[in-house]
Amino acid sequence: MKISVLIATRNRPGLLRAALRSIQQNQRLPDEIVVIDQSGDGTSRAVVEEFKATLPNVVHEPMAPLGKSKALNRAIEIASGRFLVFTDDDVRVDEHWLETFDKLIAQYPQAGAFCGRMLPETGSSPEDYLNLVLRQEPGWIDRRYNPLNSGFVGANMGVRRETLINVGGFNELFGPGALFRSNNDGELAHRLVRSGTDIMFCPELVVYHSAWRKESDNRDLKFNYAFGLGAFPAYYLKQGDVRPFFYLCAKFPRKLRRLLIGVCLLQKERMLDGYLHIKGFILGFWKGLVTSAKKRLPQ
Repeated sequence: MKISVLIATRNRPGLLRAALRSIQQNQRLPDEIVVIDQSGDGTSRAVVEEFKATLPNVVHEPMAPLGKSKALNRAIEIASGRFLVFTDDDVRVDEHWLETFDKLIAQYPQAGAFCGRMLPETGSSPEDYLNLVLRQEPGWIDRRYNPLNSGFVGANMGVRRETLINVGGFNELFGPGALFRSNNDGELAHRLVRSGTDIMFCPELVVYHSAWRKESDNRDLKFNYAFGLGAFPAYYLKQGDVRPFFYLCAKFPRKLRRLLIGVCLLQKERMLDGYLHIKGFILGFWKGLVTSAKKRLPQ
């Protein structure tokens, strides 16, 4: 099956180069790579040009409107592959990554999507990251799955094109650069599962997250993650879907407890983590309730 790799990038040319180089080192090369570039200058374009001689069918398209989901929906429109694989510009993929996707597609024809592990960059600590997937056990993701937990991440997932189009692509209210700031992959997982799509978690699908963020970046990221997680159930409550609300109800007490323990023990890290999450949950939930904008889906 023809495989297209889709990447959204913005102002991270060095990381993008490392990501493309890791794809280039795969034993099974992609049939196509589509890079949607929302950068403010031409440095990322120059990076993509470096790989056009050694990678097949590399497509670069600049895009002015910001938002990761907008970029990925545009990539879906452009891509010609029947199977669409997604990763991020700050991720390096395993050398067997695409080969593994190939095997899984053939082995599990009933699966509409696959996802896998996201590990820390070699030499870095897992504590330096917010969205790793360390799970070791393979298994199916179904209606019991809570998409607010890590597992189905946009940096390491593949979806059959027809399946993705049928559920409407990415919701452009969610994700980095969008109104709800994050959780575009969790929101997509919810719609896939709700549509009856079989999703398989495969630990042999491995990518490595680059350790480039500073502590201040992670603080902002925590709040944005929580904001998107809070907006998610509110957005669906207005549609009569209460299941995401119970996902948040399971997560909220854990972060509140972390905040209270931090206060009692005067532990700054716990206090800050709990505070950023609780604040993000509440403000995101409110934003989801008052937002009436409709999502934009690929044609």
